[in-house]
Amino acid sequence: MITKDDMRTYLAAFNRKDLNGFGRFYASDVTLNLSGKQVLPSRQAIFDFYSKVWDRCDERLDLMAIVVDEDGAALHLGTEFKALRDDPDFIAGPLVLGQSIFLESLVFYRFENGLIQSIRSFRASAPSTGPSTF
Repeated sequence: MITKDDMRTYLAAFNRKDLNGFGRFYASDVTLNLSGKQVLPSRQAIFDFYSKVWDRCDERLDLMAIVVDEDGAALHLGTEFKALRDDPDFIAGPLVLGQSIFLESLVFYRFENGLIQSIRSFRASAPSTGPSTF
């Protein structure tokens, strides 16, 4: 069973850009739905997506609230996308070097056989921009 501590470990690995660290929690056929804007159908697709995202920005997830049971988890996350270069077509909004995009999300994880089987992310706030904090 995945615990709250496991989810904290998962987020810490994500914040370090440690694909294998957070990917070890995924089923091979995990799906990630990004607010209905894009669906990633596998562990490898998620890795490929984030490898491209991290070429454009540093991303930090801040855990605001968490609920976990044997079937899944619900997380309230604050996210900062710190621009590494300009990208007017970035999925969360236009990236401008020297600035960050800030937003809050509700993310729901479904577990099967001790692994994350699906992830559904929903924006809980409109994106805002401002100076980077890290």
